[in-house]
Amino acid sequence: MTAQMDWEKTKSRLEAENLALTKELAAYRTPAKGSMADAQRRMIETLHNLQVHQEELRAQNEELQLSQENFEKISRRYRDLFEYSPVGYFIIDEHFAVVDANIAGMGMLGRNKGRIAGKPFLLFVDNGSRPDLDRHFSAVQSGRRSTTELWLTPDKRPPFPVILESIQLGDGWGTGWRCLTTALDITERKRAEQALLASETRFRAIFEQSPLAIQIMDRDAQPRMSNRAWVKLWGDSSTIPTPGQRHDVLGRIGAEKSFTEGLAGNSVEIPAIHVAASGEQNSDRWVHGYVYPIRELNGGIPEIVLVNEDVSERKRIELALADQTELLRRQYESLRVLSEIAALPPSSASQRLTEALDRGRRHLGLSTGLISRVEGNRLTVENYAAPTGAGVTDGTLHD
Repeated sequence: MTAQMDWEKTKSRLEAENLALTKELAAYRTPAKGSMADAQRRMIETLHNLQVHQEELRAQNEELQLSQENFEKISRRYRDLFEYSPVGYFIIDEHFAVVDANIAGMGMLGRNKGRIAGKPFLLFVDNGSRPDLDRHFSAVQSGRRSTTELWLTPDKRPPFPVILESIQLGDGWGTGWRCLTTALDITERKRAEQALLASETRFRAIFEQSPLAIQIMDRDAQPRMSNRAWVKLWGDSSTIPTPGQRHDVLGRIGAEKSFTEGLAGNSVEIPAIHVAASGEQNSDRWVHGYVYPIRELNGGIPEIVLVNEDVSERKRIELALADQTELLRRQYESLRVLSEIAALPPSSASQRLTEALDRGRRHLGLSTGLISRVEGNRLTVENYAAPTGAGVTDGTLHD
């Protein structure tokens, strides 16, 4: 803009000089009394000067035309950048009214330029955001760049969030104070933030209310997050170590190797293990667990999830059931042996008794079966059954 003004001044000066020379040349064509030769000489000089000035003027005109074309080309380029930018652009004056708006800005407000120009920008902002807008423009008037998140109110559409950023413009933008305000629609970002917040809320609810004891640990086995069930399983929250401290849970349930495998990216089940009573834990328990890696998008594993379940009651039931099963099995075997004894072929009473003792001995896993009579300090063996080579003498059994 300054260069164009300089060219205009130079052009005006040359045109004035050219007019003066033309008048001077006309005066020489009707010379007064005096030397004709002197007048002719001065006329030639003036004519030469006029030609030089005309040539300079022609060159100046050509340069001015090129400069004007260049200026218009650059002006159109910047105007296109302003008009077709995907971000909303607004030129704001000292009264915080809209001087100009680009296509994106008009689209944001749902209004054409005629319905925007000259109107206070405040009219296009949601009521709840108007104090923020006042602070925003006050900061810009003090010479600072200002960035504010607020809500715009388009015509016939619900309000939507934008990031408003403004900067003061120079003197070349017209008389009075001006600022450039950009508006970036952050509706999608807000939706993503709300979805993330909802997901975080659901995760937190599941994490805290899960009946399984869950703790998230970093690569150094430092606890980062523990749920209520974990605190209930392993002690009061005051005993849960803070970052920088270690606890012995991994050691107590034998999960050190599983933790290492988790860091390598493997999910590991930790079989139920018996944990002896200690500290506030006043009874033994059985704990079953899992280790899961937490993967980042780049594949890294910064944290591990350790899941524990107190299966003590279930384990006691299993052990009791196993004991009952074993008792029933032994009772069944006893009945089976008794049935076999009852089914022995007829023979002498002594022989049947010996065979019955032998079967009973083998069933019970004894080395010898015998029927004895005790009289005072004397043991008398009435009958016995023993592996081949074993015998009894004078009431004393020997191998």
